[in-house]
Amino acid sequence: LALRLVSPDRTDPNQNPAGRYHRQMLLPDIGVAGQQRLSAARVLIIGCGALGCGVADLLARAGVGTLRVVDRDIVEETNLQRQVLFCQADADSARPKAIAAAERLQAINPFINIEPFVDDFRATNAALITTDMDMLIDGLDNFDGRYLLNDIAAKYHLPYIYAGAVGTGGVVMPVLPRGCPPDRTVQWTDAQATPCLRCVFPEPPPAGSTPTCDTAGVLGPAVAAVIANQAAAAMSMLVGRMDSFDRSLHSIDPWEG
Repeated sequence: LALRLVSPDRTDPNQNPAGRYHRQMLLPDIGVAGQQRLSAARVLIIGCGALGCGVADLLARAGVGTLRVVDRDIVEETNLQRQVLFCQADADSARPKAIAAAERLQAINPFINIEPFVDDFRATNAALITTDMDMLIDGLDNFDGRYLLNDIAAKYHLPYIYAGAVGTGGVVMPVLPRGCPPDRTVQWTDAQATPCLRCVFPEPPPAGSTPTCDTAGVLGPAVAAVIANQAAAAMSMLVGRMDSFDRSLHSIDPWEG
């Protein structure tokens, strides 16, 4: 199920006051030009769990013009400890995560477009879900989906930000495939390119062989640390700041320091 929430015209300065982003635009790396680039960007977030919710929240507040959010699941009470777009009423009514997230994001920033998909992300619908997107962001909880997203990024030369969080820590890794075409919104050179997920981990781990939030738990501040790095990398790319952020596989554990 794909829906589109109707938003105000983002090109009308009277409906989208610059004051909303004033503090962000004071940053030398953003300014007016960077904010315009954010406003024109189309970002796909696969998964509305802890990572997807947090990154979507930060990018919506930053003024990214279109966010497409995808998730097949419903909100459950155990989500509320770390999934910042949901509330008790969402869990009580078992609302679809993509719909609940989209409505919350639209309430946070009515001047951007939100496109929710209530569906699983799989090979048969990947082309539909990723079409017309400028960037792919990982909010998934399974490696099959991550490797599919990675392969789409490599095939179509789209920036992809891989991430995961479990226990008290997590990882973030931007993926910038070689051979970026000149028509891509995010531009990078081969010297700025990075290994992809398969380059670092050629095969996904066998099912059940790695810890999950269900088996190992997850610390809310660990999620916050990961999404902060993930969103900062996304914004850096979208404003054209390609040489000044960490393009390596970054591991962080705020509980252990």
